[in-house]
Amino acid sequence: MGENINDNTIIRSRRKTISLHINDEGELIVRAPYYASKQRIRRFIQEKKHWIEAKQQAMRYQSKQRDYMQQLLNKEAIQRTKKRARSYFKKRLNDYAEHYGYTYGAMRLSGAKTRWGSCSADNTIRLNWKLMFADPRVIDYVVVHELVHTRYKNHQKKFWSAVACIHPSYKEDRAWLKDHAYLLSISS
Repeated sequence: MGENINDNTIIRSRRKTISLHINDEGELIVRAPYYASKQRIRRFIQEKKHWIEAKQQAMRYQSKQRDYMQQLLNKEAIQRTKKRARSYFKKRLNDYAEHYGYTYGAMRLSGAKTRWGSCSADNTIRLNWKLMFADPRVIDYVVVHELVHTRYKNHQKKFWSAVACIHPSYKEDRAWLKDHAYLLSISS
């Protein structure tokens, strides 16, 4: 495991600790301090061998799931899904905004690879159309999250309190998104 470490998989910086990351292709990326020897890095990798293997296995599974989802969708299906998303998201945004006294600029669809939503300085809300493959409760969490950003432009305590008031299960829904994001990573 640690024997095939090469300079291309080590990212050195002024950090104080060694960390490991498995990318989408299942490759091991090592982040290490400038002063960490290759021997110390190899030892660290060997200590984390079981974690690395489990993560790589999970990435292979996720890759197969992504490929399967991609095969299910052709261009027409994606266009229909985007159309439904635009209508559904707009309705959910309007329902929450009206009920809780929020206002937003415009709503746009996004196809971002790693973001489910965003709120710009002018309160334009972007929501990822791929959310249409998630549970409606998860979609509502992202809608509420971005709507609350129209009032609070950060993730501090007031922001999370406001999200919790509107969507009490936000922690579970946020965790679901994190754990199942690979199911929604479809290219358009």
